[in-house]
Order: sequence, then structure tokens, then C-alpha cells
Amino acid sequence: MEPLTTLPLVEKFAVDERASLPTLKREARLRLIETLTVLFVVIMAVLTLARYASGVPLTKTVLVVEGGYSLVLLGVARLARRSRSLVWPGWLVVLGLLLTILVAAQGAGGINAPILVALPFVPMLAALLLGRRSLPLFLAIAAVMMLGLYGLQQLGWAEIRPLDEQRRSLIQFTVVVSMTLLYGWLGFYCDRQNEQMYDQLSLWANTDGLTGVANRRFFDERFTQEWLRNQRVSRPLSLFVVDIDYFKRYNDTYGHVEGDRCLKAIAQTIANHCRRSGEVVARYGGEEFAVILPNVNLAEAAAIAEGLRLKIEALHSKGNPDVRETVTVSIGFASTVPHEFALRERFIVQADQALYRAKRAGRNQSVGAMVQGGRVNAQ
Repeated sequence: MEPLTTLPLVEKFAVDERASLPTLKREARLRLIETLTVLFVVIMAVLTLARYASGVPLTKTVLVVEGGYSLVLLGVARLARRSRSLVWPGWLVVLGLLLTILVAAQGAGGINAPILVALPFVPMLAALLLGRRSLPLFLAIAAVMMLGLYGLQQLGWAEIRPLDEQRRSLIQFTVVVSMTLLYGWLGFYCDRQNEQMYDQLSLWANTDGLTGVANRRFFDERFTQEWLRNQRVSRPLSLFVVDIDYFKRYNDTYGHVEGDRCLKAIAQTIANHCRRSGEVVARYGGEEFAVILPNVNLAEAAAIAEGLRLKIEALHSKGNPDVRETVTVSIGFASTVPHEFALRERFIVQADQALYRAKRAGRNQSVGAMVQGGRVNAQ
């Protein structure tokens, strides 16, 4: 047998400790708020220095709004983790950013201010933090604010300071570079979050919900892959079909809740026993499990199967609280060097038939079969 090298694929399915999708979405939005807090404070400081370097007067209104928004962001980032809802922190972030941009524009060019280059970033941020259903409301608020800025400029209620070409270019360059970095980071962030959620969905789609091992769908996919791989390299492939003896009687005696606990304990025992690289444990159906063992010949498979049978038989005597009495299993296994792709289903049938021979022989035993060149020879 090969030594233990890398963690087996099946171990990924043994215990699912990853968060649910709602929790992942909340954590993603929370990290977005916390990261944007730092980014926005830094960007506003850089823009303030750029305006100062270009000779633009720093009005008290602009300084108060930008400084106030920075403090609000820092407070929101701290309170958001303690809050059950992230709706109000999201609104504070996007409305505060929108107000900051418009106030800065009012002090440096009005509708023609370079800072308005940053405006398209805010709806994208609103969609991420508030959800697409809140986007129409946010866009309406943004439109009203823009009309208000335009109205103040037209009525002469806002003191607009035109910028010369050099100052305008410096401020606009700073804004464009900052927004390019923000858009790039946001794209990277969204792609990473989508990948994490896709991984979680893939895990759920390939995992049996009760036992935590792989499900039948994943077993079918991996069995085909392993058949083709071992066929290509002319290496042996073994398959176990494990069935719990008299499990219906166990369920009738102790109830389905205890039966489920027993199933989980046996599934975990199989997963811990068959943990070499490439080995896959799956719930095949009901109280049956299947195990794919690449690079394992018939003799090795027999030794592994017998060791597994003894481990499961000893669960109750070793004080496992999930097993109310001694539980045994019957194991049918088959081994072959894959030859033709069309023979893979016959190979599964032969392992299943070996299982039924074990049951007819009295249960609590393992029986194997060897498949050679597509012809099945019982052992």
C-alpha cells in the first residue's frame, strides 16, 4: 500500500464547518465596509493634499464634511460587527460618500468639478452593500442631490471657484488614478467573493447532507475520472460497496434519530480508514456506502476491507456514544486494471454482487472479486 502523502479528497467532505451562504454574504459585506473605510479615508486625505498642492482654498465646509465622514466611517466599521443588520451601515457608507463628493464638487467647480469623475463608482458600491432592490431608491436620491448642486450653482447660492488648467489637471489626475485603483480592487474583491460562494455551493452539491461524505453524484463523476486515469496508466482500481447489517432493525429499535447518528459514525469511520490520496468515500444510497481506491490491487483491497469491517464492529465496544449496540457491515469489493470504458458499470455490478454474496454467507464479512480483461472472476 502507498504511504500517506496528501490529505484525501474525502476528508473535505467529512465535516462541513464552512459558513452558510447568508453568513458568507454578511461577512463579505462587512469586510467590504471595513476595507472601504480605510481606502476612503486615505483617498480623501490624498485629495485634500492634492487640492492644497494645486492652490485650491480648503473651505471649512469641505474639511468638516470630509473629516466628519471619515469619523462616521470609522465608527460604522466598529459598530457593524455588533449589529444584526448591515443595512444602515451600508446606507451610511454610500450616502456619506455621495454627499462628500457633491460637497467637494461645490467647492471646486460645481458641475464641472473633477471630483465628479468618482460619481459612477457610488451606484456600483450601493448595489454591493444594499442589494439591487435598493438601487432605484439610491439613484433617485443621487439624482435629487445632483439637481440640488446644479440648482445652487444656477441660483448663485454656491460660491464656485473656477480652476485654471494646471490645477484642474492635477486634481483630475489624482481622482482618476484613485478611482481606477478602487474599481480594480472592487473587481478583484467581487471575483474572490464569488469564487468562495461557488466553492461553498459546489461543496454542498457534492456532499451528502446527513453523513458529510460525498454523495452519489460526486461518486459517479469521480469513478469515471479514476477509471479513465487508471486505464491510461494501467494501474489497478478497487471499489468497495459497504452495507450496514440489519440497519432497519436498528432504526425500529432505537428510532430514526439514533439511526442517523449511527450512520454518521460509520461514515466517519470509513472516511478516516480510507484516507489515502485519491480515495473517495460516498454515500451510495440508504445505508450503503461506496469507496473508490485508486492504485489498490485485490490483495490490498482485501486487507483494507477487513480492517474497515473490524473497526466498525468495534465502535460500540470502544464507547462510541453514537452507536447504541454492536453494528456490523458486509463489504463487497472488486479490483481490476481498467481496460474498456464501457466495462465500468459491469465493474460496479460485480462489486455489488460480491456484497450480496457476503450477506448470503452470513453478513459481517468481506467478499471480493477480480475483473480481468472485462471478464469477471469471483474470488
